[in-house]
Amino acid sequence: MRFLYGDPSSIKSLDPAKISKKQFNIRDENIELENQLDQSRVAKDCAEWIKRKVEIRSVKKINFLHGKLYHINNSGVEDAIVGSSNFTMRGLGLSKNKNIELNLEVDSKRDRKDLLTWFNKLWNNKMEDVEVADVKKEALEYLQQLYLDYSPEFIYYKTLYYLFYRFIEEQKSADLLTEGGTLKDTQIWNQLFDFQKDAVKSAVNKINTHNAVSLPTVLAWEKLMKRLQ
Repeated sequence: MRFLYGDPSSIKSLDPAKISKKQFNIRDENIELENQLDQSRVAKDCAEWIKRKVEIRSVKKINFLHGKLYHINNSGVEDAIVGSSNFTMRGLGLSKNKNIELNLEVDSKRDRKDLLTWFNKLWNNKMEDVEVADVKKEALEYLQQLYLDYSPEFIYYKTLYYLFYRFIEEQKSADLLTEGGTLKDTQIWNQLFDFQKDAVKSAVNKINTHNAVSLPTVLAWEKLMKRLQ
């Protein structure tokens, strides 16, 4: 099978930061699996099938190729379909929530040949102003994240990350983290422990974002100020 993405964003949207490592994202595309505990096996089987029988390439130019073509050659018997159906469960009419699509079966041998010639020119980088790249490796790397076994330690740290990543991002974006931050130049700041500095940064971020902080935060600040007096 030769699969050609019409837009590079399609392959990049799988997992741009390579941090997903979670259950099947394709569930969001209305693929329903009878046994969700079986998802790792399904992903592994899919990856093995792609390795053996599939080539995957993508047009590099964004928002350029919108045509959809299905060309089938089964033991010398050819058929082709052109139309609106994406290569998804909904687009192919295989999910409960089906799309309304408009497709045309190409029953002319000459037209099928012309369509295949057009596809081959794209596939082999022989069409003017169009560049195609092999992205099979990227697709397999994404699938691999869905079936690899991870250690309890990795899962623990991953859980901590998702619990506190918003706090970490707030810290990164705050002016307090820059060298030019005025708070860092004060005597009080230099007397704080690291965990106390983190608490101050968090409180200032909340004030900047919500114009308020929680009562426990206020009480903690009051205690801290008394200790430093």
